[in-house]
Amino acid sequence: MGFYMLLALVSAVAMASSGVIARLSGLAAAELTFYRLAVGALCLLLLLLASGRLALLKTKPDWRIALNGVLLPALCCAFLVPFSISAWPMR
Repeated sequence: MGFYMLLALVSAVAMASSGVIARLSGLAAAELTFYRLAVGALCLLLLLLASGRLALLKTKPDWRIALNGVLLPALCCAFLVPFSISAWPMR
């Protein structure tokens, strides 16, 4: 099994176990999303360190990457807002 296949397997197991972790931790959806993204960013940083390509972080990203950086948080907010609305008390 190749290195990247192993990383994909670890990623799949981590994503599959996030529901259990969410239930046991008692975190709100927004907090859980923040920590999941923070752990993902940390893992990518460690991967760049291990591969010796940390200098890639100093380069200017393409406009499509910057657009993705705007759209991903927007998607997270659009996903989480209905949960907060459905938690409002019904009258």
